[in-house]
Amino acid sequence: MKLIVKNLFLSVLCGLLVCTVSACAPKKDKQADSYVSEGESSAAQDSTEKADDTEESFEDRSESSEGSEESTAEESEDIMTDGDFGYILAEGVAQLCAYYGDDTVLDIPEELGGNSVTAITAGAFANNTSLLQINVGNSVVNVAEGAFSGCTALEKVSLGNGVAVVYASSFDACPALEEIEVSVANGSYSTVEGVLYTKDKSELVRCPQGLSAEEFVVPEGTSLVGNGAFRKCSGINAVVLPEGCELSSNAFFHCDNLRTFSFEGAVSTVPDYCFFGCVLLEEIALPEGVECLGEYAFFGCVGLRKLSLPATVTAISDTAFECCTGIEEAEVEGDCATEWYSNYQK
Repeated sequence: MKLIVKNLFLSVLCGLLVCTVSACAPKKDKQADSYVSEGESSAAQDSTEKADDTEESFEDRSESSEGSEESTAEESEDIMTDGDFGYILAEGVAQLCAYYGDDTVLDIPEELGGNSVTAITAGAFANNTSLLQINVGNSVVNVAEGAFSGCTALEKVSLGNGVAVVYASSFDACPALEEIEVSVANGSYSTVEGVLYTKDKSELVRCPQGLSAEEFVVPEGTSLVGNGAFRKCSGINAVVLPEGCELSSNAFFHCDNLRTFSFEGAVSTVPDYCFFGCVLLEEIALPEGVECLGEYAFFGCVGLRKLSLPATVTAISDTAFECCTGIEEAEVEGDCATEWYSNYQK
């Protein structure tokens, strides 16, 4: 049964869902930033306040978790210095944990205090405002989450051939970052036009936050857009997802200028926080095959006007479309989607 409904003056928030709610998406990432939208009505203002409260709660959990991890490392190891670098020793190797200089271009040394540098810890370069380029040496194996977080001037990071572990969140809050380069000899990662992928390009790991593209086409053969891969990429206006590619939680978190998103094939899930805060996203047509919409999947997408949900949807989180106050046209199929939209209109 197919129901096409138009509602030109919708101003209420999502009601409670009557279809099954399940934990269908990956666990929430440990990241969030403040979300602000300008309300044109009291309902929109209420939505903004709700979004702020949600993100602040999310951020508090993140800071508490990350802070405890960093403090544990610092308390358990004595920080030593070599030039402008701080490091800790663990099992005879150095882990770079701090940088005290003001260089604009920095080569991370392969040794500190005569010890091989194998890791860059969380927050090692956090909130640095002078660095424009960082070259990670071949001895480094692990680049922790948040390693370069808040490097506001950073434009390029080059990863050596030894890096085997790096995260999307390693580059969080780097708004000027346009390119992540990887040595061709690296056995774990590769790069295409500045975007970080696994070596076989099956997973898109991180699109640099400062990259600009009118339309970003995820390459054929990519089977996963990773956790936080496009987080806060405000320079991208449209994305095309190829057939056979799944989404991870936070994948397009706060892509503030994302207006269109096209699915060329089915996905099984729109996971938690996937399109959280994409305030300019205007239309979403979910493909046949989608079964589950996770927590806060489209939370705060206040520009969303048109929505299409297929009959394959069997579970919608009660927060999936929370604070999406402007939906005017919805094409819904199947009992779950139909009941959800019926409640949305109340």
